[in-house]
Amino acid sequence: PVFPRGLEETEGQFYVLDKDTTINLIFNPQLGTANLYARADVLDVIEDEIGHLIRYKYLCNEQIASKLKGLLAAKKIAQYKGGEFKYDKDINKLIRLLKKNKKERGLWGWWQDSQQNEWISLHVLEALGEAKKMGYKVGINTGQVAKNFVWELEEGRNFYKSVRLLKMLHLFEEQIDAPKYIADLEETKDTLSFSHDLQILELKQLYKMDYDTDTLASFMRTTMFGNIYFSDETKDNYHPLFNDIQNTILAYKILQSDSTNHDKTLAEMRHYFLEKRNNGYWRNTYESAQIIETILPDLLGDKTKLTQPKLNISGDVNEAVSEFPFEMQVEPNQQISISKSGDFPIYFTNYQRYQNKAPEIKKDDFEITTKFENQPRRDAINRVSTNANRVSTNANRVSTLTAGQQTKLIVEVNVKKDAEYVMINIPIPGGCSYADKRKNYRNRESHREYFKHETAIFCQKLPKGKYTYEINLTPRYSGNYTLNPAKVELMYFPIFSANNAIKKLRIE
Repeated sequence: PVFPRGLEETEGQFYVLDKDTTINLIFNPQLGTANLYARADVLDVIEDEIGHLIRYKYLCNEQIASKLKGLLAAKKIAQYKGGEFKYDKDINKLIRLLKKNKKERGLWGWWQDSQQNEWISLHVLEALGEAKKMGYKVGINTGQVAKNFVWELEEGRNFYKSVRLLKMLHLFEEQIDAPKYIADLEETKDTLSFSHDLQILELKQLYKMDYDTDTLASFMRTTMFGNIYFSDETKDNYHPLFNDIQNTILAYKILQSDSTNHDKTLAEMRHYFLEKRNNGYWRNTYESAQIIETILPDLLGDKTKLTQPKLNISGDVNEAVSEFPFEMQVEPNQQISISKSGDFPIYFTNYQRYQNKAPEIKKDDFEITTKFENQPRRDAINRVSTNANRVSTNANRVSTLTAGQQTKLIVEVNVKKDAEYVMINIPIPGGCSYADKRKNYRNRESHREYFKHETAIFCQKLPKGKYTYEINLTPRYSGNYTLNPAKVELMYFPIFSANNAIKKLRIE
């Protein structure tokens, strides 16, 4: 396949128009046509999110489990709507993959060859447990695993590990002295105090112990749109397990299971989740699967017949919309206002997708550079010659390779702060093929995948420092080629990223 030059990027907003509301849309004139899209049934929004989740191309164990949760949710929606579900084969395939990737001790790591990881294992077991409830053959033997869990609980050195062990034992329906272990956990002091309290509350609910939800009130916050979320406002909000969305998911589960009626609060929390689909989707596969499985039971349980609301578009375009879903395109220089009326929400998004053919070098959170073996580094550093009027840019220079002569594409990554779950995407020149596809475990590399157009390298933890990775290539086809930018990003929070410049390559 031929891939376009540069990087595809998306800019936009997602709105939950609940009450009578008016918003003025502003587009970037340089990014081309703007897309407007509106739905009036929240299940359509969830199905769209599920489709995006399933199409995600990487397959670490977390993502396999997330896809499985997504497909199981899609089946529930199909049954609710009385439609046909055609993806049982895909569900069984994902179950087989998870069984294949299970480690000897009965749990899972991030990738098949990664060390055991409790939060990913819990995510996998939740997915397999739900599949089993829905009639799929899972075939996971939990007996010996449960014995190991109890032994590890007795050690009890890590609060969050113990919490996940107790949750997994609950999934296994294992008979244990849960109150004793939970009492031990309550005595621990953790820097993540609000998360600590949420975890204890959920465990008490799971094991049918007395609890109260008073502590939640002091951490309740509202957005500009009046939607509810939970935050302690003091923690790093870009950790896959400890952030406002994860806090709100956990608070939602607690209120959902509480004997007191919290329907109004839960509805406003659901709107918060939808509001956070800033660019049309949630931030990562784990977050997406967690939100879908948490809110779907309430969405399917709401038998209220929706009276179709109305959407009025005014300004340079005038249109009254009463049938959904609705979509249209407008020019980026047009002035557009959106007004919503009616008793039920509209889910509205506007976005611009564009191919950035000349992306600028980005190096705020990381730095990434590439070069071919035995050639000088050719990054975008301006060199001023002795002639003050002459400036040359190394990014415009051409690397030259010889057809049939193997080379290495060397990637250097500078990590400026300790990072977790890092993905490095390294495009492969169109005239080259792989000399080999070795697995590498140096420089904290957890997993590597080779695609026709790029190599993806995954690192579970990268402490601050510099790291070098190599890809063995064979130049095959003579000609002139464009080498798209290499990119490094946090897999679960891709807003933290860096890339180098586009480069030119000649194969002789």
